[in-house]
Amino acid sequence: MMTTSPFENTNNPSGQGFLPPTNSSRARLYVRPMVLLVLMSVIAVLLFEGLLGFPGLFFWFIGGDLMQLWFLVLVVLGLLYRGSLARLWRRGAEKRGMLMKRYQAFSPEYPAGEWPALAQERSSGKFLQGLLHVPLVLLVVFLVYYFFIVGYTFHAGPHPTVTGDCNGGTITVEGKTGSDMVSLKAGLLTIEGSGNYDSSNHVLTLNSNLCGFTLEVPATTNLHLSGNDATISVRGVSGKIELDNNAGDITIDGSALLAGSVVSNNAGKITISNSCLMPGVKVGSNDSPITRSQVKPCN
Repeated sequence: MMTTSPFENTNNPSGQGFLPPTNSSRARLYVRPMVLLVLMSVIAVLLFEGLLGFPGLFFWFIGGDLMQLWFLVLVVLGLLYRGSLARLWRRGAEKRGMLMKRYQAFSPEYPAGEWPALAQERSSGKFLQGLLHVPLVLLVVFLVYYFFIVGYTFHAGPHPTVTGDCNGGTITVEGKTGSDMVSLKAGLLTIEGSGNYDSSNHVLTLNSNLCGFTLEVPATTNLHLSGNDATISVRGVSGKIELDNNAGDITIDGSALLAGSVVSNNAGKITISNSCLMPGVKVGSNDSPITRSQVKPCN
């Protein structure tokens, strides 16, 4: 008398015989998470290398860094990846449940959990589940490091210009010698902020009602920054520097103010140190203190 194996498909309407899932059907379950993983990796590498085009709106309204376009794109992709993993585990749990019922139907004297095949299936599933969650941890680390520590980074043209207007808050600009990269961080208190980069004219424009801008720019950069009650700080920049403030302080350190530079303040202090000024540079205030330390003419 022939016995029926639980691994054979006998077309039995009772459902006791079945075909196990094929390798191709299992592989299809992994296609979506793998595609999402590759896409997230490519975007992260391009961002880190500064090779993605600077979007017209990189932050807006409330939240600064949290609202940056590529931050949101990566968060959405990460959520889609997590959702695809959840579907994958759900499919696996359904398959194991079906296997347990059919094993028990043929060998009721053995609990389903004692079948070696099921034990191995559970063990390999847990290992794979942990492995596929590693990219989510790496994504969180990258988002924090890149957007909040390094800042949004892109390649700027030769001798770029940064223009910005801030009603209140802080604008901090630091020049980096030998670099053509611009890194921008917009603090979480940045409100109604917007900006864009004109790659044809190499002009970065920033505007915000309440701002928390921190920029690293090439050492040779022109600046045109204004504020109402903002604190403006410039360090290590050589170029045409135009700074205008109504009430907040202006600080310039280790910079070269070239021809056409103008620094003016209505009710705030102006401090210039370890810098040089070309002839004709104008520095003035409305009865507010102007402090100069180790300031000399530029060669």
